[in-house]
Amino acid sequence: MAGERPDRVPASSFGRKSVFGEILETAAIQAVESGLPEDEAVEAAINAFFKVKSQIRNLIVRDLHMSKAAMLEEQEGWRRELESEVERDYGTAFANYAAALRVSYEIGSGLHEEYVRTGAADEYSPACQVLFLLHGRACTVAGEVLHLLRGGYADGANARHRTLHELATVIDILSGEGREELAARYIAYAAVERYKDMVEYQQNCERLGYTPYGADALLEAKQEYEAALEKYGPKFRKRNQWAAPLFPPGVDISIASLEQLVGLSHKRPFYSNANHQVHAGPRAALMNLHRRGMVSYIGVGARSGESVGEIAHGTLIHLLHCTACLVTRVHEATDTNLDDVMGIEVLRELVADAGKSFHRASARMTGT
Repeated sequence: MAGERPDRVPASSFGRKSVFGEILETAAIQAVESGLPEDEAVEAAINAFFKVKSQIRNLIVRDLHMSKAAMLEEQEGWRRELESEVERDYGTAFANYAAALRVSYEIGSGLHEEYVRTGAADEYSPACQVLFLLHGRACTVAGEVLHLLRGGYADGANARHRTLHELATVIDILSGEGREELAARYIAYAAVERYKDMVEYQQNCERLGYTPYGADALLEAKQEYEAALEKYGPKFRKRNQWAAPLFPPGVDISIASLEQLVGLSHKRPFYSNANHQVHAGPRAALMNLHRRGMVSYIGVGARSGESVGEIAHGTLIHLLHCTACLVTRVHEATDTNLDDVMGIEVLRELVADAGKSFHRASARMTGT
């Protein structure tokens, strides 16, 4: 009360205890001791803080810039230590993974080079063209999985593993016999996606501070979109409708529907589990709470030992599937090359070897 000299101003006046809370509390106590009423002392201290807030911020930022080299060096040390730990546990397995990935890429690259050299590309087989594009993306995604696993980011790797599952599903569908028209629909659907992306961007670019599309660019995209709908029907604007000829009319086509067509639905548990690492659901939030011994902590950043082998081997199995589908389909359009047939056999063995080495590494870690 006024007239009394309190030992301190209640900390609740400044919220959660912090460095600046301590400073404000001390300033307010000093003001009260000088005869200022308590509520006025608190208000004066807060007002003074907000007057110099920007200067304090700039000083802190400046000091952080001056000290960031040491801070980042320490962080880099932690990163190297973690990567060394992961490499110690899975080094041989990662090497086998990388070898399989390289062989898969070489098969696809060599096949495409031969496809172009022999003039087969001039005949423009939509299915082959699409499969080359998708296989190239599959190799890229598999490379991302390896990079993330080596860095200790197994959750991120699992999310990319999910993408490869989708690629394997689509490649399998488009590699079947008589799928030229289906492949043409698949490429045409890009116009639907492009136009939707552009409309969404145009609606939000001002708030983002970005430059809007010009009228000509929007008109061109809209015309391509409308041409696709005119050719394939108004329902073509819905997701996955490039695959509509494979389903009864009016069916909403999901990735699960596509899996059923090619016999990959048994992989859905892995796909569903990886979904949690893509979306913002509560399951993923709870999965990010980890225990180390008797201590629980929220997982921020990289860590080791999180289903590395299962994710890696599953990714390679999908990559093998993609590569085999590509080779089979292209050989239907051109002469069979026994080198490619042998390449698939070699790749199959490398994937199996990688799986065994990941299993051995996991067994060593768990003592099983």
